[in-house]
Amino acid sequence: MARADGLRGLLGGLRGVLDAVDDFAQVLDDFDPERDLGDLFEGLGAEPPGAARAARREALVTLGLEPDQVPTEAEIRAAYKGAARRAHPDMGGSSAAFARVAAARDLLLSEV
Repeated sequence: MARADGLRGLLGGLRGVLDAVDDFAQVLDDFDPERDLGDLFEGLGAEPPGAARAARREALVTLGLEPDQVPTEAEIRAAYKGAARRAHPDMGGSSAAFARVAAARDLLLSEV
């Protein structure tokens, strides 16, 4: 009888472990580093790792460069001239579009 009680207790403990493993697996399935670690990085005054890459890619596309390109300073400045001309409010663009182009140039030039 004592042995049966011991086995029941062991099985109950194993069920608890299996439930915990299932719960942990669900947490891992639902985990999104950008979303779940974003608050942590903001608290540290930093950007999540993917955010910097996304901002860089967006800046390249904004200037009309290839998303995976590693442009030189001269290429950035030349691309900026064309994009700024198209985005300028006096040329049919908007002040918001022009500001995006300038911000893209500044971000890319800060990496050169």
